Amino acid sequence: EVADEVLFIITAPPLNLGKEHFVSIETGRNYEVLQKNGRRRSSIPTAVIPKGPEKYSLEWFLEKKPEAAPDDNLDKAAVAAVVLVSMGLFIASRL
Repeated sequence: EVADEVLFIITAPPLNLGKEHFVSIETGRNYEVLQKNGRRRSSIPTAVIPKGPEKYSLEWFLEKKPEAAPDDNLDKAAVAAVVLVSMGLFIASRL
């Protein structure tokens, strides 16, 4: 089944498409400008991100946010449940 599809693609005649087969949308603004070296770049303004310290340097470690501590509420609830069940079993065994 796959081989039939691959054979169909391989034996298909090539498509000769000209510019008349494609759609061009004019935006009214020129978003392409040339740099001094002749390469194209987008003229859409972008945010400038300051370069940080070198990775794994002392400054990088100091700048890094500490990881959040695990939530202890679950542990406290588990301990409270175990204590209550143990007290209940202890009291039930005395009766």
